[in-house]
Amino acid sequence: MEDYFSGAYCTIAADTADGPDSGFLRERPVTGDKARKCHLFQSNPGSPESALYICNNIDDFARDVERSYLNTRGWVFQERALSRRTIHFTDTQAYWECGRGVRCETLNRIFNRKSSFLSDPKFPYSAIQFYEGMRIKFFQCLYSRYSTLDFSHEVDRSVAMFGIERRLAKTYGVPGYGILGGNYLYQSLLWQAMDANKPLRKINYKDGNKPPSWSWMAVTGPIKYMDAPKDTMVWDYTIKSPLKDQSVRADIANLPLKDPLISDFMVQARDIKLSKEIDTQCFIYDRPEYKDNKLVEEKLKCVIIGCEKKESGDLPSNWYTLLIIPTGTTGDYERIGVAHMTAKAIDLANGIDVRIV
Repeated sequence: MEDYFSGAYCTIAADTADGPDSGFLRERPVTGDKARKCHLFQSNPGSPESALYICNNIDDFARDVERSYLNTRGWVFQERALSRRTIHFTDTQAYWECGRGVRCETLNRIFNRKSSFLSDPKFPYSAIQFYEGMRIKFFQCLYSRYSTLDFSHEVDRSVAMFGIERRLAKTYGVPGYGILGGNYLYQSLLWQAMDANKPLRKINYKDGNKPPSWSWMAVTGPIKYMDAPKDTMVWDYTIKSPLKDQSVRADIANLPLKDPLISDFMVQARDIKLSKEIDTQCFIYDRPEYKDNKLVEEKLKCVIIGCEKKESGDLPSNWYTLLIIPTGTTGDYERIGVAHMTAKAIDLANGIDVRIV
C-alpha cells in the first residue's frame, strides 16, 4: 500500500460519500452557509482588467474534509498520508492538498503545520526541518488522530498503519505497534486514554497475533500522551526498545503479525508506596476496573520512564511511570496505565527485573 499510494500522481478522495456506493459528484448547495456566492465589481465596466470578484467565505477544510465520513475510517488514514497529492471532493467545493498546504476553489490557501506533516508528498521527511520538540508533537498528533478512527474489524487497528510505520522508520527510528524507537521511545510509551470517562478496551486478537500490552494498539479507543516537558526530562536510558530493526521484516506486508517484530521488553519494576499521602488521582488507568481495586493495588508496581531534572541536588519532584501488574506467569507483567508521582511514592532503592508482555 505504501508503494501504491506514494507512486500515484494524485489521489481522488470522495469526501462527500457516506459509503462505497453513494457516489461523490453532487450538485453544489445554492442556499445556506455552504452556498458559494460571487459578486463582480468593475471600476471600468466592460474592461476585464478592472474585474474584481468577491466570494463569501465557505472554506472549512476541518468540516468538509477532516470530519467527513471518509476520514473517520482507519484504513483511509495512511492512504492520505502516503499520497503525494490529493483532490478532496466535498459537498461545497474541491480542495487540493499537497505539501504546500491546501488550495480552495475560492483561490484561498489554508495551511496548518500539523496537517502539512500528514500531507507531505515525501511523508514524513518534512519533520526533519523542525526541532525535536516539534517532531515529537508531529508523531503524537499522528498516532492520537489514528486512534480515534473506526474499523469494521477492530483487529485491523494494528495493521492499517504498516505503510506509515515503514515511512516513519526513515525519520523516527524503528517503529512498531504504535511505538517509536531511538530517542522517541520514551515519549511514545507514555500514552493514556484521551478521555477518562471513555476507558480503553482490550481488543480480542485471535491466533496469538496480539500486540503487547505496552502498545496502545492492544486496545481500542482514543489516546493522548502525558505532558512530559521535554526540555527538563531525564529519561531512563537503561530501558531499551523492544522493537527489532526494520530490515528484519523488509517485506512486512507479506508477513504475519507474529513475525520477529519485537524482542523481550525487559525493565526494572519498583514498588509503589501507597498511603493516604499519595495522590492516586495522578494514576491514570486504561480501564476503570483497575481504579480503587484493592486486589490490583496489592500487586501494583511501576516502571520509571523518566523524571524532571532539578537545578539543585534534590530528588526530582515528578516521575513519569508505567503502571504494571503480574500476569500470573513468573516474571511477566502487563501494562495497565501510567502515572506521574513524587519520589516518596516510589521505592527507588530496590527494583526487580521483569518482562512486560
